[in-house]
Amino acid sequence: MAERDTLAAFAVQLDELRAKVATLEQEGPGKMMVVLAQVKKLSDALNRALGKNKTLIPQAPYWPAGSGSDDDGEFGRLRDWVDDFLRPQHPGYPVPACWPAHKEAVWELANLFAEWVRVYGDPDNQPLDGALWFYERWLPGVRSRLFGPNGSMSGCKVSCVLQLAQQRANTERPRYR
Repeated sequence: MAERDTLAAFAVQLDELRAKVATLEQEGPGKMMVVLAQVKKLSDALNRALGKNKTLIPQAPYWPAGSGSDDDGEFGRLRDWVDDFLRPQHPGYPVPACWPAHKEAVWELANLFAEWVRVYGDPDNQPLDGALWFYERWLPGVRSRLFGPNGSMSGCKVSCVLQLAQQRANTERPRYR
C-alpha cells in the first residue's frame, strides 16, 4: 500500500511539473532548465523504485483441489521451504509431516511462504518493517490457527501420518481432508 501511495505521489508531482513546464516554456529557458532537472530527479526516483520491484504486488498462492502433482513446481517449492527453512529455523513451531494432507495447512503455509519471499526474496530490498511484521504477526498467526490449542491440526492423529505415508508410497497426491 505504501508503494502505491508513493507512486501516486510521484504521478501527482509529475503532473504538477508538466504544468509548470508549459508555463515556463512561455517565460524563458532558464526556468525551464530548473524544471527539467526536477523532472529528471523524479524520473530517476521512480525508475529506482521500479528497478527494485517495490511497485510489484505479490500474487497470492492458489491451490485448487486436485490440480498438479505432489511434485509440481509451486508445491515442491513450498515443501522445500517448509522442510529446509521453516522446520530447522523455527523448531518451536512444530509442523507435522502430514501437513500436505491438510488443505488448510497447505493454504496457510503457502501464504506464509509467499510473504516470506516478498520480504526476503530480493537481496537488494529486504524491508525491516516487513521482517518485523512477518515475525510479529504472520508466523505466530499461522502457528495459532494450525497448531495452537484450538488449531485445525491440533488433534492430528497417527492415522493421518500413516495415511500420508501410504499415499506417498502409492505416488498419489495427498488428499485434503
